Amino acid sequence: MKSVREKLQARAGQLADVRQFFLQRDVIEVCTPVLSRASGTDPAIEPLQTCYTGPEYPSGLQLYLQTSPELAMKRLLAMDSGSIYQIAPVFRDGEYGPRHNPEFTLLEWYRTDFDHHDLMDEVAELVMACLHARLPVEKISYVELFLKAFGWNPLEAGIGEMKTAAVSRDIHAEGLEHRDQWLDLLMSMVIEPTLGRQGLTFVYDSPASQASLARLNASDPRVASRFELYYQGVELANGF
Repeated sequence: MKSVREKLQARAGQLADVRQFFLQRDVIEVCTPVLSRASGTDPAIEPLQTCYTGPEYPSGLQLYLQTSPELAMKRLLAMDSGSIYQIAPVFRDGEYGPRHNPEFTLLEWYRTDFDHHDLMDEVAELVMACLHARLPVEKISYVELFLKAFGWNPLEAGIGEMKTAAVSRDIHAEGLEHRDQWLDLLMSMVIEPTLGRQGLTFVYDSPASQASLARLNASDPRVASRFELYYQGVELANGF
């Protein structure tokens, strides 16, 4: 078992690898505020709140801890910052478990003139640089993934087909009313544990209903131009 110092050295080494990676690509490190008067725009993520009670706000000013530096970094992009990255503390309410924590460190970056396929290539290179290893890279669309696993198209299937797929695998859920809830259940319980077992697996072009802030695909507006990266059954990154 590694000592505390060994763990700190490993983490410091990974951060150094990240900074060296972006330095070589002329991507600038930035630091944006952790507190904001507005929360993020992703309805699936709950922010943590605090209150400022300085003399100019005797009744208190509600503030939010950032769930992601996305909006602040996009302001910099709008001011012609060029490609930028940030290693930031972020905070999310209701997230706790073996793989989740209400506070964690997030690497976020933005590349001008990159589409999501270019970003997938760069994410793969970054991960391999941090692991100091070359790995096989697989790219598969969300639709292909579900066709392969269940035999039906997730953009067209009804809730009945999704529920049948879950029950046949001894997965039972109550209170799921929307298609995306069933798709998320099947993704997390059936598909995700199998992904990235032989290397890095990218899943791209998820349903438009899961777009968040991503653009819809110009050639097929039923899907969003975004992706997730999996390694050893764990989601490591998402991007658009």
